[in-house]
Amino acid sequence: MGEPWPQQTTSPPPYRLPDAETTRRPGSSCLVAYAGQLMETGAQAECYAKYFIAEHMDASAKTAGFPGATYATLGSIRGDLVAQVTAAKAKGDLAGVDATQKKVDSATSLRPTMQPGETPPGRPSYTPR
Repeated sequence: MGEPWPQQTTSPPPYRLPDAETTRRPGSSCLVAYAGQLMETGAQAECYAKYFIAEHMDASAKTAGFPGATYATLGSIRGDLVAQVTAAKAKGDLAGVDATQKKVDSATSLRPTMQPGETPPGRPSYTPR
């Protein structure tokens, strides 16, 4: 085993892993294999990124009203929503402005949450060792 990662990241212990999280995607059973261990290998980091972080990012996007969105796609989603706000303002549609602005705010808040988990955009971040 190599030197521990500077972040000292530990995989979640088994009691914090819902069954759905360890069986939802092929390969996610690695979360159980590495549960509670300090991440010291590329395989551990890849498992954590692909099946733990990615699952939580997917859930955050769905909860925010943008299922399937990634950091990369949220930029254009937000841009489209801002254009809709501008159009609603031009029409004097205050209800449309308010409703769409809430979506803009949601996309704006979600985007920085997604960024650390994706490098390059659309791909979970991990550094194999």
